Amino acid sequence: MKNVICSALCVAATVLQPKASALRAQDLDGQTQLSCSAILCLASAQRPPECNPPIAYYFAITRWRFWETLQARLDFLNLCPVAGAPGMASMKSALVNGAGRCDAAALNVELYVEPGRNVPGFVMDTMPDYCAAYFGHQYVRLDSPRYVGTPQRGGYWAEAKDFAVAVAAYTAHWAEIDRLAQQNQGGRGGGRNGGD
Repeated sequence: MKNVICSALCVAATVLQPKASALRAQDLDGQTQLSCSAILCLASAQRPPECNPPIAYYFAITRWRFWETLQARLDFLNLCPVAGAPGMASMKSALVNGAGRCDAAALNVELYVEPGRNVPGFVMDTMPDYCAAYFGHQYVRLDSPRYVGTPQRGGYWAEAKDFAVAVAAYTAHWAEIDRLAQQNQGGRGGGRNGGD
């Protein structure tokens, strides 16, 4: 699989940057190969087991300050020879800012608004700009999470593959709550009317 990843990057280099056409899979080794593999794996929904080491290595790059972590990860991605090809700078930026921060679980945490006085907590339904850039980049092949429901009624983000099931569960949940509320309201109203 490593040779497949490297070959794919070589093809991308040939298309994106003619000078890179001389790049061959065997020319990539160590950190360079890991960097190229990380770029390809982070940008694709198809992640075979061979993607685990480069992705784990990428996310293990951490620094004391968050912005320093992002910069160190960008420096790592820059080790790949195709990193300077047209469109790659914006792709690397999208990967660095979005990978690991824009899945449904991360969005449900990041976009949660703490409850206030007489206002329950909720999850915002608008994706941050860096996530929109990540999923919208021309070289990134990932399905964006989708918002289920409304913020006022416990809405949340779900992965695209789980969206239909999540909507069905959400709809059934709130239909039952509405039914019980209506039944409860009708029972109380009936009691009052019956006593008049």
